[in-house]
Amino acid sequence: MRNAYFSLLGFISFLVFLINDRKNILQKIFCIAGLIMLILSFGGNVKESIYVHLPLLKSVRTNGEYRVFAIFSLILCGSFEINQIYSGNDAYKSKLKLLLKGFAIFLLLGAIIIAILLNPNLNLSISATSGIQLIKNVIDNITFKHTLLISLLVASFLSVVYLWSIYRNNWKDILLLVFLLDICLNSWLLLPITGVGRTSVFKMQQIISKSPNGFPSPTSINGKTSQDINEEEKALIGNWSWYDKQIVHPKIEYPSLLNGTERFYQSSDTALVKIKPFAFLLSNLNANIGIAHFTPNSFSLNLHVPRTDTLIILQNHFPGWKAYINDKRVPIFPYCETFMAIAVNENSQKVTLSFTPAH
Repeated sequence: MRNAYFSLLGFISFLVFLINDRKNILQKIFCIAGLIMLILSFGGNVKESIYVHLPLLKSVRTNGEYRVFAIFSLILCGSFEINQIYSGNDAYKSKLKLLLKGFAIFLLLGAIIIAILLNPNLNLSISATSGIQLIKNVIDNITFKHTLLISLLVASFLSVVYLWSIYRNNWKDILLLVFLLDICLNSWLLLPITGVGRTSVFKMQQIISKSPNGFPSPTSINGKTSQDINEEEKALIGNWSWYDKQIVHPKIEYPSLLNGTERFYQSSDTALVKIKPFAFLLSNLNANIGIAHFTPNSFSLNLHVPRTDTLIILQNHFPGWKAYINDKRVPIFPYCETFMAIAVNENSQKVTLSFTPAH
């Protein structure tokens, strides 16, 4: 799960592992590997500082995969402690009881404090009065503070149920059932919530729906594409350049590292294309260039060239791009290493570019 929840029992068993003096070699290996992967999953400044010194890692975006590896490693560390409890080790069972009591008190106090601080009225504009639609409307409009309160209440309840199960005669079977209840209940509760638990899927979709339909033609000016989201929304969905379906941006945080593009951004060549149209003539920036047809892998431009010039296309120059002027194949040259340039003669021209993946 994105929120890294692996049950209250799993988390407590990991705490037992941490406070236990005796740790076997496998636990130590899993713990060290998990912590390393957890650090690699942080992203941001940590990623920028560490990845550049490690082979291949700077070229791919793998934060989530490292996080999953870390979660499984921590689960394995705690699983040894659960095995000790099921093997009849009374010392481990006593530690589990003590931690469960502490968690029950701590979680219940936390829920009470948050409930006091919160306005008991959810202030939701709910049109439905009953049934599934009512539940959906509550989930779509609930705040992060209320989801936290619900999670604390559920965890408090589960702590008590875990304690109750341990004191039963057939506690091993009941403990397993409570564990399954814990996982299923929290998975169901957290399923409609995303953005690391901060908002509902409905609200995320409202933000993403601001993206234009289909594949719109490029806007004329570099760096002045519409920014229809605020900083809070950006923190939830990431850079708007992933959604506005525009080719030209001041800079894009690519999922993978493109060496040529990265070298361009680090060079002085950015001044040559900054605040320039998607397509322009090298010696005549005011030339009227019309986009007659546009799709992600092919587009046509109509232009009038007063004299021999060079047409610059601010599109990454990958193998597979082909250019035609008045239906005749012409060569494509690199511009600023990462963009495309085409030599054009005077008079009216129809320039067509198409992309076919190179084999």
